[in-house]
Amino acid sequence: MIFINEKVLEDNYPVYGNYLYVCDGKVIKCDIVTGTVADLKKDLMDYYKLSAKEIRSCDIANRKKLHQLNLIGLKELKNNLTQKYIGEFNKPDCYRYTLDVINELIDELPF
Repeated sequence: MIFINEKVLEDNYPVYGNYLYVCDGKVIKCDIVTGTVADLKKDLMDYYKLSAKEIRSCDIANRKKLHQLNLIGLKELKNNLTQKYIGEFNKPDCYRYTLDVINELIDELPF
């Protein structure tokens, strides 16, 4: 099991340019060269009109592992759906349509 370890950073905590942080659940890249979390929050408000409630450290390594596992799981889902429904053309139209939509969405995923 993969756990993401991202601690909440206090307003006086130092931040660095081009480092990744998590702002209210979304990964962001710090634009300021050096400063504090308070400076980063101000920058986000001034330039992006984003009112940041909390800034967390970013656990890049475990986020990457989790993303890779999600892609593997989706690929397995696609394979299972494809194998299960090959040749079953006697299903109602709405059922076939739903399966087609699912397959189209899965085909758009990057794997």
